[in-house]
Amino acid sequence: MTRNYRLSKALKEKIATISRELEINQQDQVELTTKNIEIEVAYEELTAIENEIRSNYSLLEKKQAELEIAQKQYRDVVEDQTELICRYKHNGELLFANMAFCRYFKIDSNHYKGIKVKEMISQSERNTRSAHYASITKEHPVKTIIHKSLFPGEEFRWQEWADRAIFNEQDEIIEYQSVGRDITERVIMKENLIQTRYSLDHMTDLMIWCRNDGTIIDTNSAVSNLLGFSQTELFSMNIMEIIYADCSLDMKRFAEQVHTKNGGGPFEKELRAKDKTRIIVEVFMSAFKYHGHNLYLLCARDIRTKKIDEALIKQSFSQIEKNIEYFSILNDQIRNPLTILLTLASDLDSDQFVEFEKHIHKIDEIVDKLDRGLVESEKVRSFLRKHYWEED
Repeated sequence: MTRNYRLSKALKEKIATISRELEINQQDQVELTTKNIEIEVAYEELTAIENEIRSNYSLLEKKQAELEIAQKQYRDVVEDQTELICRYKHNGELLFANMAFCRYFKIDSNHYKGIKVKEMISQSERNTRSAHYASITKEHPVKTIIHKSLFPGEEFRWQEWADRAIFNEQDEIIEYQSVGRDITERVIMKENLIQTRYSLDHMTDLMIWCRNDGTIIDTNSAVSNLLGFSQTELFSMNIMEIIYADCSLDMKRFAEQVHTKNGGGPFEKELRAKDKTRIIVEVFMSAFKYHGHNLYLLCARDIRTKKIDEALIKQSFSQIEKNIEYFSILNDQIRNPLTILLTLASDLDSDQFVEFEKHIHKIDEIVDKLDRGLVESEKVRSFLRKHYWEED
């Protein structure tokens, strides 16, 4: 009995142990199943990530190819530009230059790297260029400058440059990108215009430009100096306001009238000064087109002094005429008495007659000189009349 009880107790313990082991195995099986499920999920996620990476890699390859095409297209565009394009370090060493830049500065397109841009700028312009770079900031990264460059053969050329600074993450300038163009012809034209304007403003003749309706658009300094109007006042006026003419005429009809009467030649007119003074001038007027607009140029010369001189010349000619006429009469008045005296002297004795005749001949010689002088005076009168005076 006791033995059976012991066996039963041992069996129960063994069964309990097996049960616990089975329970542990079941738990392990559940954990294993869970782990397998997690592994399967992780594998699926990994597979999805791999597929996404493969897709992204394909997309990256595609984008890389597109970027290379875009870079080539961009480079082709830059190379085909007529503008001078370059990129250089903060110290001025060239990193890139397009063909137009290389051709312009006569440098090898394959060996431009390392060349410093300051070597292409004339010595006199370098301080200005340095100040220009100093003015470029993060807030104002693009600045424009005009300077000249010295070329082989001591030739100067002018360029206009737009410089853009490239900054790093610390807001420090690391590079510059510049786009330039040659403006030498424009600079020369501007200098010529300044010289022309200077010449026009120092002329004594008046120059007035106006539109077809007579609105004054420009004048030289002589107009203000003579008439007393400032340029600001003149630019708000119509040309007909300073020309004494038929008040019913506009500029177009006035021009037609002038052309009809003078055939395009000079004509005399009175101008009205600011103080109401009438100033007689000789005017030459021409019409021309500018950008499709009809414009007029009036060149006028103050001839008040000329008119005074003409009056004096006329008076002088009148006096010359009177003098010639007077001397002609005087000549006859002297010769006639001499003839009578010589006839009367024939009653004198021979010695007295000889002496008297000698004095008569001296007087006659003087009269001959007066005759010759009269002839010369008439020649002078003809010359002066021909070259300096034309009778109305």
